[in-house]
Amino acid sequence: MFRLRGGAAERLGVTEHQVPARELARGQEHEMEHTDDPAMARQIALDHLAEDPDYYRHLDVLENVVRTMKSRSEKQRIMAEDILRGTRGTRTRRR
Repeated sequence: MFRLRGGAAERLGVTEHQVPARELARGQEHEMEHTDDPAMARQIALDHLAEDPDYYRHLDVLENVVRTMKSRSEKQRIMAEDILRGTRGTRTRRR
């Protein structure tokens, strides 16, 4: 396996067998957004999970909050435009 020298997993003595396989796979999938190397993505995920076993669950919650905020901001922008145009409530709802 690819090893990043000095990563959290190495420093804390955590191996792949000590973290839930499902979480490691989930983390590897997420980290593939940042690299084309599956082994590197897996090592980065292991480092994150060594520091916080719930890292990717917390990340999912945070990403959902950001998506919700962006969605609300878009709806507020549309409402403000409608108010300025005097067409409030006449526009078809976007989903």
